[in-house]
Parts: sequence; C-alpha cells; structure tokens
Amino acid sequence: MDGKNFGNRFKNQFIMNFGKKYFRSLYSEFFFLLIPGIR
Repeated sequence: MDGKNFGNRFKNQFIMNFGKKYFRSLYSEFFFLLIPGIR
C-alpha cells in the first residue's frame, strides 16, 4: 500500500511536470497561430 502510494505520487509528479512543459509549448504555438488571425 505504502509503496503503491509512493509510486503513484512519483508518477503524478512526473506527469504534472511533463504536462506543464507540453501545455506551455502548445499554448505558445496556439498563440502564434492566433495572433495573425486577430490582425
């Protein structure tokens, strides 16, 4: 149980860090596509 909780915590932390980087790059690409459309 304790080992499983530790594994889930580690996995969630990894997914959070990966998700932040991924969404940041996704947001920058989205804004680069969006900005020319606004003008």
